[in-house]
Formats: sequence, structure tokens, C-alpha cells
Amino acid sequence: MDIKKLFSFNKTVRGYNHISKDIPCEDFSTSFISENENYRIIAVADGHGSSACFRSSYGSKKAVEIVVDCFKNFVEGILDSEEKEKEFYQMFFNNPRYQQSTLERLIGVVSSRWNVAVQQHYQENPVSSDELQDDKDVKVYENNIPHIYGTTLMAGLMLSKCLILIHQGDGRCNVFYKDGHMEQPVPWDSRCEFNTTTSMCDSDVATSFRYKVINLEQEEVIACYMGSDGVEDAYGDTWESLNNSSHKCMGGVYTFYKILSREIVEKGTDEFEQYLEEKLPPFSENGSGDDISVAGIVDVEALSHLIDKFKYDIELYHMEDDLLFQESRLKSKTRKHSILQKRLAEAKQELEVKQSYLLREKQRLENLIKEKAELIRTCDRLKIKIAEDEKVLKDMNDECNPGLDMLNRVTEWWGFTIVKTKERGSTVISDSQISLQKTEEAVERKEAEIHRQSETIKTVNDDIVSAQAKYDEQKTKFDEYDEQYQAIQREIDKINLQISKLR
Repeated sequence: MDIKKLFSFNKTVRGYNHISKDIPCEDFSTSFISENENYRIIAVADGHGSSACFRSSYGSKKAVEIVVDCFKNFVEGILDSEEKEKEFYQMFFNNPRYQQSTLERLIGVVSSRWNVAVQQHYQENPVSSDELQDDKDVKVYENNIPHIYGTTLMAGLMLSKCLILIHQGDGRCNVFYKDGHMEQPVPWDSRCEFNTTTSMCDSDVATSFRYKVINLEQEEVIACYMGSDGVEDAYGDTWESLNNSSHKCMGGVYTFYKILSREIVEKGTDEFEQYLEEKLPPFSENGSGDDISVAGIVDVEALSHLIDKFKYDIELYHMEDDLLFQESRLKSKTRKHSILQKRLAEAKQELEVKQSYLLREKQRLENLIKEKAELIRTCDRLKIKIAEDEKVLKDMNDECNPGLDMLNRVTEWWGFTIVKTKERGSTVISDSQISLQKTEEAVERKEAEIHRQSETIKTVNDDIVSAQAKYDEQKTKFDEYDEQYQAIQREIDKINLQISKLR
């Protein structure tokens, strides 16, 4: 690999949460190119945010400075002559034990020098009361001075034939290859999860450092990016797949570095520095809120051949990210949407039940009115019949002797009844008179029933007014919420259509 053709960079910005809480930046990064441009170094350190690590900003800066110096000393020993360089590569690639012991010695020097440096800084700068946020922190640092300087560290050394990567703690190192595939080649430490990380201040730091060597003659690396955990924590798919093509595990982190690749190629290296200055602060604000550090070594020319593919990947990721966001919004509204829909259905059913009840009660009132009218007509007919009966009685009275003869005679006529009373003794009345009396009593009862039914209908009408108001209220609530719900669904459909067209 022609080291001179490569572009290296680094950028650290203070996190949004650190600014709002007036906490100093605890990240540090650097990029270095040798005087004769035969090797490059990048490094990123992320000081711990714990109150017990109140000097982590110094610890991260010192870790980066030391690893760069150690890499420089390491390189000067192996690139002293062509013969030494050739011998180094032959041993380094073909003898695993030599490679392992070489890197373990290098890592041992880095960790040892850092430990000495922070111990010396502590001796020269005793802890002040202003630095302590919690009295319990005193017990922590008194037993472990390096703890107050705790920091992660990752660094990369790019030589003409190999890329050496070392890593302690969280953060990610991402490598892009010429064939377009990407990976995070340094083995992950499972202890670096859930706001916990391994550190330069650990007692086992020399043995817990992870490393990776990439033979550039076998695998052509076109970009190596490093980022503190402020990058990876900005994405929901950092730890697991979100069930679509772009949002596989680390999909967001890879997309972040694809975007950086696109900007390097399209803006050029000079404008890219300004781009990082402008874009990383809002990225922190809208993402993790943490300090952000990135560094990279890039073959811009080789990377340019993959930019069209990266643009496609970036667009697809953002579409699917938007889709996941909208689906999440829809899901968050689904329960309330169902509740409002159920309440509307219940209010509608209640209104319909009362309306049906009203129809039945009105029909019953109508029937009662008809029955009353029929009773009145019956009364009218009976009155006519009574008039006729009175004429018959008169004729009978003219023909018979008064008194007993008429009473004896009336029994021969159908439609008359002899009624005995204490006051008047026995008297003759027509059956129509008896029926009229009963019918008039029935009319009175029917009128009372009609009155009660009218009151019932009035009550039901009042209930319907209340039920209608309840239904209208529920419908307004549902319609307003349903419009939001359907708008999200339409947006989901729109994004799905865009994705299908893009694919």
C-alpha cells in the first residue's frame, strides 16, 4: 500500500450533555503521519464519565499521546532499513508466536507508561476538594489512583504491508475492504456492555487489551475508521438486528462511516475537516449526547469506486430508519386508537339501543292512542245503542202495567238486565249502559297509560340526547386521533413504496 496516497484525520467534539451540564470533554483523538510518510497512526480515547473518574479527560489525552509515541518507537525499530523491514514482515506474518509476543510487549509498554504517567500526575497534582463530587470517591481512588484517570483506548498503525489495531474498552474500529465488505476486526470484549467498560486503569489491562493484525497483501483495506461509543450509542441497531435489511446489528454505525466516506470523496479532504466541525455537534445532540471522537485512515481513490453503492446503502438505511420510526409511532398509538375505537363503538351501540327503544315506545304510544280511539268509537256506538234501548223500554212500559209486569216482561228480551238496589229496588237497564260504563272506565285507564307512556318517551328522548352527545364526543376524539393514525399509516405506505422502487 502506498502510504503517501492515504488521507488521515481525527476530530473530537464536546458532547451535548457535557455542554448542558458544564462537564469538560473527556474524549481525545489524534492522527499522525511520519515525516517521510511511510506510516500513519490514528488513536481515540474515551475518558469515563463516572464521578469517580474525575480526571479521565487527562487520562484519555495521555493515553493517546503515549500510544502514538510507542507506535513511533516501534516503527523506527523495524523500518530502520529495508533488510530489517523485510525480516520483520516475514517473521510477523509467518510466526504467530513472534507476532503475539511483539504485540504483547508493545501493549505492555503502552499500559505501563500510561500507569506511570497518571501516577506521576497525581503526585504532582493532589486531589482537591473541588474535584470530589461524592465522599465515597475518596475510598475508590485512594486504593486505585489510576481509576480517577480511567479511559478507553484504541489505536491503529498503518504500514505499507499491514494494519495493526489495538483496543482496550468500548468504542468501535471499523474496516472497509476493497471488495466492499466491512467488519469490526478487533475481537469484542463482552464486559463492555450496559454502561460498563474495560479500561486503561484495570489491573489486568496488559492482558485484556485486544488486537488484530491485517495483512494488506492478502486483504486490501481502503479505510479504517475509529469512533468512541458516542457514535455507536446514537443508533438503535448497535446491539441487535431490528428486522430489516439495513438495520442489522451495527447497521447504523456502518452507515455513519459510509456517510463519512461519501463526504471525503465528494467534498475533498480540505472541506471534509470543516464538515466534521459542523456535523458532529448536532450528531451528538440528536444522538447519544456524549462526546464524539472519530479518526480514520482512508484511500480516497479506492474508496471513490464504492461511493455509488454507499449512496444506495445510505439512502436505503435512512428510508428504513424512517420506516422503523413511523412503525414505532404507529405502534405507540395503536393501543389508544383501539381504545377510542372501542369507546366509539360502545357509544354508538348505546345510542342505537336507545333509539331502537324509543321507536318501540313510540310504537307502543301509537298503539295506545289507537286503542283509546277505538274505545271512544265503541262508546259512541254504545251511546247510540243505549238510545235505541231506551226507546224499547219506553215501548215496553206503554204496553205493560207498571211495576212487576214490566220486570217480568223484560226477562224475555235479550240485551237488558234487571238490577236490584237497596235504594230503588229492582230496575231495568240495558246491557249497553253497563258496557258504556266499563268502556268509559277503560278510556280513562288508557288515557293514564298514554300519559305514562308519554313521560317514558320524554325520558328516553332525554337519554338519547345524552347518548348522542356522548357519541359525538367519542367520534370527535376518535376522528382526530384516527386522522393522526391514518396519516402515519399513509407515510408508512409511502416509504414502503419508495423502498420497493429503490430496490
